[in-house]
Amino acid sequence: MKQIISFILLFLCTLSYRALEAQIQHSGHVLPLQYDGSKSIPVADLSVYAESDAAKAGGEKIPSRHKNEEFAYAIKVRYHPLNAGVWDTLENGWKVWRLGIHSKGATSLNLIFTEYKLERGVRIFLFDAAQKYTLGAYTHLNNKSYEMLAVEPIPGDMVFVEMQVPPFAVNPGKLCIGIIGHDYKGNTAEQRMKDGWFGLSGDCNPDVCCYESPLFSLVKNSVVRIVYMGKERCTGTLLTNTRNNARAYLLTAGHCINTEYWANTAVFFFDYESPYCNGPDGRNHKSISGGTLKATSSDLDFSLIELSEDIPFYYHPYFAGWDATGDVTEGCFCIHHPQGDVKKIALDNDQPFTGNFGEGYDANTHWQVGDWEIGTTEKGSSGAALFNSIGKVIGNLSGGDAYCGNSVNDFFQKISHAWNDYPDSVRQLSYWLDPLKNSVKTMNGLDLYEAFWITGDTLSNIQAKESLYLSDTGLAWGYISGHNSSLIETFAERFEIQGTKYLLGVNIGIAKSYANSDTASLKICLWNQMSNPEVPVIQEIIPVVDFVGGTDVFIEFDSAVAVKDTFLIGFNISYEMPMDTFAVYHTKRDCRNRNTAFVVRDEKWMPMDDTAAYGICISLDVKPVVYDTIPERPETEIPYIEDDLMVYPNPAAGETWIAFKKIPEGKVTVKLFDIAGHEVMIKTFSYVSNPQYVAFDIPVKGIYLLQVITGQYIVNQKVLLYK
Repeated sequence: MKQIISFILLFLCTLSYRALEAQIQHSGHVLPLQYDGSKSIPVADLSVYAESDAAKAGGEKIPSRHKNEEFAYAIKVRYHPLNAGVWDTLENGWKVWRLGIHSKGATSLNLIFTEYKLERGVRIFLFDAAQKYTLGAYTHLNNKSYEMLAVEPIPGDMVFVEMQVPPFAVNPGKLCIGIIGHDYKGNTAEQRMKDGWFGLSGDCNPDVCCYESPLFSLVKNSVVRIVYMGKERCTGTLLTNTRNNARAYLLTAGHCINTEYWANTAVFFFDYESPYCNGPDGRNHKSISGGTLKATSSDLDFSLIELSEDIPFYYHPYFAGWDATGDVTEGCFCIHHPQGDVKKIALDNDQPFTGNFGEGYDANTHWQVGDWEIGTTEKGSSGAALFNSIGKVIGNLSGGDAYCGNSVNDFFQKISHAWNDYPDSVRQLSYWLDPLKNSVKTMNGLDLYEAFWITGDTLSNIQAKESLYLSDTGLAWGYISGHNSSLIETFAERFEIQGTKYLLGVNIGIAKSYANSDTASLKICLWNQMSNPEVPVIQEIIPVVDFVGGTDVFIEFDSAVAVKDTFLIGFNISYEMPMDTFAVYHTKRDCRNRNTAFVVRDEKWMPMDDTAAYGICISLDVKPVVYDTIPERPETEIPYIEDDLMVYPNPAAGETWIAFKKIPEGKVTVKLFDIAGHEVMIKTFSYVSNPQYVAFDIPVKGIYLLQVITGQYIVNQKVLLYK
């Protein structure tokens, strides 16, 4: 049955977790910490440097109302495969370099590779001593033009770095660890669930999920947590532009990031929020490493950063609209990451008014929120957007006096002043957000994948007329669909489809959930075909404490996973003592109807109606959400131009661009001829702006000859319009 998946996304906060994984990673597996013949891994101890930084930080600091937050000591080092670590050669010819890094008292360690340019085939991993938290593989696909890579924090005070080099690679490339962030503010190992900063913000800050508002549920997807230089936190917001091409522009405060180097070192976290109101920790693995600084100003507190990579569709990006007119509406709100915590929301029912923040910025260029009715902002909220009542960005947070118990006087840099108070393109927003030079000062937001999200199909083996149950038939204790006296660990529901579809998540009806510790977890698993139940195609590791009995939850996977013909989806539980209690709902049937539930015994799948299992026919309340296709990312960049000009995309589906390597002198004439040689279009452009391109529409599909005439050259090129 077809389901409107946007309902799930807009009105419910989904429950979705995974063991720690990071920004856009690639295939590969980390080696065991020890294996036959492995060499002892040297450990670099940074404790003395951390203690020195702690002593320096203990002095008095100049008071500031800015709300960026320093959470770590940034320790400068220079570790690379030629001066640290140990090399090993495996039997298959692969070479492995490994280094351990320890910093006593750190709640997490955050590494920045200040030199990073890998050759093809080389893989980098980071992991903790227990290999519970693993990042990677990072490969040549993570190479940046500025040859750096910042990664997410690894929990604890120990991290290992592993580089795997294939036999054919003569030189692995560049790799140097230059900065290590020693986190001294995060949760300890005993306190943490997944993210070390979860729960650090004040109790007066409500989760964004606490408000079932379509507007909040939409614009929250533009809000991003930022960690930069391995030691500071802020908040940022994706913005659209007049071309509406989903270029990854992000607005934050200038006092957060105001240099290209700092932008290069940043990690941008998407979709980090609690799964439900006042709920547990959320998923923190959706991130992008690095960006380039497009515009900033020391006189106005804003920075515009372009992220280093396109944002995957499964990050649910929303490019917020903006209003640079200087007008205001009744009421405003701010969605932010106080103290690096999950997304929170602050609301003011009144109009913001013009205020003077000081701190050396131009006078009276800020919006002042006099008093938040709900919530507040804190350290780590700097850069967060101030949205007007219709969800358009009108400012970004500089700071103020507000905190829980005294939520007054926050100041947001006005977009209207950042727009073009200063004429240089590197000191204004107008040049970047209005590339069409339309002179517009307001834009609606862009939900690039809105049409895709409503096409999902929720599969179910349970008929509409069937009731759901929880059974303990034939058991000494427990339930047939969860923890029980038979000690069965793996349960799954089998589905049969025609052809290939793409699985993005699963709805599960939770009947019972009781955790005896906050570290107990289960695995939501997918298996293709009926082979090898010990090795699922994908698994999401979720703390049991995050489930609530008697609820239906949607668990989102990292990305789309192709499934074909027959697949199983279910869960794996453990029986550690003291033991948890977990079970899902199921149907009751007589065996004249088809059984679709399976368990694993003796490392093989066994149907529930087999007498060696339970001898009953049921279907589990497990409902995967699948899509016929996954969206392709539209072209947003002008490709590198080798010749005088480039026509792209070619073939095209509508609008076509002509990009020039250099701005042509004088007017540009564009002529279009059909295959019979008839002229079907002529356009003249008297001025080509920078970025240097012109755009036009081909009227009817077919093959054409395009002629571009400038004062320096004439270029003829064949183009194809296919629809």
